[in-house]
Amino acid sequence: PVGHYRTSPINTQAQVLDEYKGICLGVDLREGGGWHNVLHQMCNKLDYKKIPYFVGTLSIGDYVFFTTKDGGKPTGGRLDYLCPILVERKSVEDVAMSIHDGRWQSQKRRMYHGQYIFGYDNCRMIYIIEGNKNAQAVSGGYVGARWYNVDMKKFEDEVENLKAEGFEVMQTPSRENTMFQLS
Repeated sequence: PVGHYRTSPINTQAQVLDEYKGICLGVDLREGGGWHNVLHQMCNKLDYKKIPYFVGTLSIGDYVFFTTKDGGKPTGGRLDYLCPILVERKSVEDVAMSIHDGRWQSQKRRMYHGQYIFGYDNCRMIYIIEGNKNAQAVSGGYVGARWYNVDMKKFEDEVENLKAEGFEVMQTPSRENTMFQLS
């Protein structure tokens, strides 16, 4: 139901494209760095693709998918199932800052908890890394800002470790492309 957070303008199943019937994307309220204009720009891309979504507070990840029992109208106005797909989106600079301040490990740990709940063989954990690391390089070969103390090798090693730890890694060139990949 429509609340004080943004939702897709789709209000009947007839407006939903066949490829999205019975699916809804949950978007974390803090997406886009908590800047509402960025979040609204991201939602505008989802509106353009006509994917059903809602914005709310998510405990794990930046995006989750919900579905209904029969792929039709949600029972009692609610979505029935949380899909075992957890998605975390980060810009290249945010990856470097997260490595620096320790959020990198805690975010991965929260996604592991989600994987435990869904079952290890049944949960997809996805990191979307947005942007070009070479374009974010600063003097001395560091990524993002020098004071993050994350050089190109450390950055690349951490991204490779994600894959070794069971995460899927998608790299996109821009926020707009990320929204299209999610849809």
